[in-house]
Amino acid sequence: MTVESRNREKELIGFSATLTQPQSNREKWQKFLVFILLVDVMGYYILFLKTLSLKLNAHIIHFFYNENAW
Repeated sequence: MTVESRNREKELIGFSATLTQPQSNREKWQKFLVFILLVDVMGYYILFLKTLSLKLNAHIIHFFYNENAW
């Protein structure tokens, strides 16, 4: 993840925090860390799906549709 995208996320978090009631610094950090964690996990999940799609071929797909293969 680039520095620019992280800065953009910080701006979005700061903007959303101003729309709600005042929060302590601890709550702001917790929300920020959870948001960053979710973004990172989502990135790994998308990478996993891309890798999986590159590994698929007709034989593998046929294996899952073949009732006798189970």
